[in-house]
Amino acid sequence: MYVNIIQCMDGLICHKSLTHVKVLNTQARIRLAEVYIISHSDMKYQKRTNKFGLGGGGHRYKRTCIRKGKCTLKRGRPMFSFTCNSNRKLNGRARNRLKICISKFKLNYKINKAKQQPCFDSEYDIVYRDTNYLKAILKKKKLPTQNGYRFIDLQQMQSFISQVTMHSISCERAVEIALKGISPYTDLTEIKSYGIACILGIKCKGCNYIHTMNTSSRLQTSKDKINRFDVNVRAVWGSMVTGNGASHLNELLGTMNSPGLRQATFGSIEEEIGQMWHTVLEEEMLAAGAEERRIAIENNNYNEGVPSITVIADGGWSKRSHKHTYNASGGVAIIVGKQTGKILYIGVRNKYCYICSRALNTQTEPPEHVCFKNWSASSQAMESDILVEGFKQAEKVHGLRYMQLIADGDSSVYAKIQEEVPIWGKFVTKMECSNHACKCLRSNLEKLVNDNPNYKGQNKLTKTTRVKIVSAVRCAIRMRSKESNRSAAIKLLAHDIRNSVHHIFGNHKNCSNFCKANEKRNETSIASSDNLSTNDIPDIFESQSLLWSEGTSLLAQEESRFSSNLIYTDLDKQMLSDITLLLNRLATKSERLVGNDTTNIAESWMHVRSKFDGGKFYNLCNRGSWHARCYGAAARQNLGPAWAPQVWSKTTGNEAGFYFKTVYNRRKKHLINTKIYTNKPEQKTRRWKRKMKSWTDSTTKKARYEYGPDSMEVTKDVEKLELDQLKDNYISHHIELTNDQILAIERQTKTQSNSQVWKTERKKKTHSF
Repeated sequence: MYVNIIQCMDGLICHKSLTHVKVLNTQARIRLAEVYIISHSDMKYQKRTNKFGLGGGGHRYKRTCIRKGKCTLKRGRPMFSFTCNSNRKLNGRARNRLKICISKFKLNYKINKAKQQPCFDSEYDIVYRDTNYLKAILKKKKLPTQNGYRFIDLQQMQSFISQVTMHSISCERAVEIALKGISPYTDLTEIKSYGIACILGIKCKGCNYIHTMNTSSRLQTSKDKINRFDVNVRAVWGSMVTGNGASHLNELLGTMNSPGLRQATFGSIEEEIGQMWHTVLEEEMLAAGAEERRIAIENNNYNEGVPSITVIADGGWSKRSHKHTYNASGGVAIIVGKQTGKILYIGVRNKYCYICSRALNTQTEPPEHVCFKNWSASSQAMESDILVEGFKQAEKVHGLRYMQLIADGDSSVYAKIQEEVPIWGKFVTKMECSNHACKCLRSNLEKLVNDNPNYKGQNKLTKTTRVKIVSAVRCAIRMRSKESNRSAAIKLLAHDIRNSVHHIFGNHKNCSNFCKANEKRNETSIASSDNLSTNDIPDIFESQSLLWSEGTSLLAQEESRFSSNLIYTDLDKQMLSDITLLLNRLATKSERLVGNDTTNIAESWMHVRSKFDGGKFYNLCNRGSWHARCYGAAARQNLGPAWAPQVWSKTTGNEAGFYFKTVYNRRKKHLINTKIYTNKPEQKTRRWKRKMKSWTDSTTKKARYEYGPDSMEVTKDVEKLELDQLKDNYISHHIELTNDQILAIERQTKTQSNSQVWKTERKKKTHSF
């Protein structure tokens, strides 16, 4: 079925008389369609079966030329004429049929004018999709139900009410209708819907004048002069900063019985917001670089005449790796100035583009688009590539050289910087993140226990003991970072790290001067020799708490350590050797650890970024969503917790709004108060005790029986004959021992409870009766 386009007297397209749907599309300057213009008075419909007004037989070649676009469209008067590029010309009948095609410019004018003055009672609508081609869809409009909730700007509503009120006074016919006790206006109708925004209207019964109201104001969000409705942009903005997408937004709005946004509209607005965030971020990074350069000049830090600074770097992926799958489609890495704590460089990598992938699958050429795919190598190599690029651009963009790098040891960043950064890259020094080094030590201790189950149990490498070893190493790093003599501090730190296992198990013979156990013993002996009272002894726990990094309580750790009953003389030699091997490996990094540097700033930014991408649970790498959200998180880092209202006002030129500012100002105050509260010493101690108690509760037999590898299982009972055989074997091997075996056990268990063999043999005898 074909479409009848009715030309009205005023030059507009009347939608009411349409009964079918048709797409007019011109590609390669022309693609003809069978559209017939009938006068407004004569609304007869006549079906035409001949394509392009041509019959069969000899006109086949002409139809092929038209279908393949081998034609040109020339503007003439009063209509637009058509000329075929082939040698064979069209006859008069075909030419007359082709003259009725609507030109691109004429159709654009009519569509735009029709959109500006929507037909109030129309049941049909125009959807114009692409400005590069003549593509207009005339489709039947779904009349919206006059219920549900709508977001309405109060200023727009006030203007609409004033307009209707003034018209009611000036329209005499409306006044006459109102005097009869009848409303002079029709019911409020939704004329056009634009996602969350819409155009509402009412018609005066007296003069048929239509009053329209946009439920939201418009704002310009891109360089292409695209005016978006304000409420739509705000909805997408809010979804992005909370880690949600179009489906989440539409589910929320659908639950509220309110219209939502199409996925395509959401994606286009998201891309525009990403450009806005990126523009602001670039300005802020330049300002942060200028501040770092000023501080470096004041401190007289130069490298070959160029100001040099210390930076913190880290990277992450768009999905969780769980330490065994590194196949994320997107990656991001940042370089942060240590002095300002602001991002100086951010790089985003993406291995996938939806449009390119679809074109590859269909074996067609991809259309012109902004391609966000900028990486094709492995996901593991993303971080090092980004950071090397950031180091190369440092001197050009900021006029700085990054001579000291604070990073973790998870990637080959440092090696590639020394190899690929020209001139000054080989002189860059790396400082290890102390927290990350201790975290790796803890992981290695956990793995050691899992590989050697006999290391578990009382007076061995329990969970509490593992925490204490790591805590002792962390304390030693913090203490040695205060030494003025760096070379001596490096050697002492290596000794403290190796000695930490002996320190924890009670052998303080080789401990350093800041070991509080030695200090307590010495001060006790001095006090007893001088007949001092116990009140004169300083509070060891209080002074020891100053040795720990922020967020940790040494007091609680020391209390738990002194309350343990570990016996150093009964330690398994093999277990002690394995622990020492791990500590020796860490002690070789003493030169990088002595500064007590951390990547906490970069790690905290990764935490903030995970809020923007939904906690790495959603795939945002198909188009530009991954880039946009990384830029938004970086802008939040440089501008602070109340960043969003500032960016909104700067990019849109409009006020953010009272409630927009209120939410972020309240959040800023909350973060400040939370930081003050959590930094109190008593709060640190309370947190550590809660943590230790939770570990104790989770390691009880009852808890292990509930879940995990030790959980209770239903097994089939052993047959009587098999059970008798098992009992006989157990008695013969463990109970009925020879005299030589009994004497050997007696020699090994003289210390009784201090001997592990005594405990094992006692369990055998107890279980046998």
